[in-house]
Amino acid sequence: MISVEMPVDKTREFEDLFQTYWEPLYAYAYRILEDHDDAQDIIQDLFLKLWKKRDHIAIASSIESYLFTSVKHGIYSHIRSNSRRNTHYMQIARDVEQVIEYEKYLEKEEVRNFLRQSVDRLPEKMKQIVKLYLHDCLNVREIAQTLCLSEQTVRNQLGNAVRKLIKDMNRQEEVYTYSNLALILILCNC
Repeated sequence: MISVEMPVDKTREFEDLFQTYWEPLYAYAYRILEDHDDAQDIIQDLFLKLWKKRDHIAIASSIESYLFTSVKHGIYSHIRSNSRRNTHYMQIARDVEQVIEYEKYLEKEEVRNFLRQSVDRLPEKMKQIVKLYLHDCLNVREIAQTLCLSEQTVRNQLGNAVRKLIKDMNRQEEVYTYSNLALILILCNC
């Protein structure tokens, strides 16, 4: 039998990850499922998938957030697949789905509110240009005509706004860094 060994540092990283997160992930799954075996299976499946994808996986969020979200989805899948046998699980599945949807909504709302506040802190002319671009859906030429500015000035102001907003976002928690790409794509699409 031929064995292929993972580089020592990757193996150690994985072991550290497992040692750090297995217990809190298990406790989280057990608290929802109220079944030791099912909770353990979900956590083991998660770490097995991570191990198999260790060379290809790219996690954009924090590892803790990724792991807990993966467990939530694993719980939901488990409950959904077993819901025909147990009405108790059906109610839990609905509750978990509502929690997941609500968390997604809160995250989006949090980012929107943060962006609104950040735009409001921009210098007055820059704020006016960004609002015309985002809220009134005017293009660069239309903004330039409306404000009696050159198109290049409008482009410069939008570019400076992007840099200021991203800088503002980077001072905040990780959740805001996910919107950087979207913000750049929206504002630089001029």
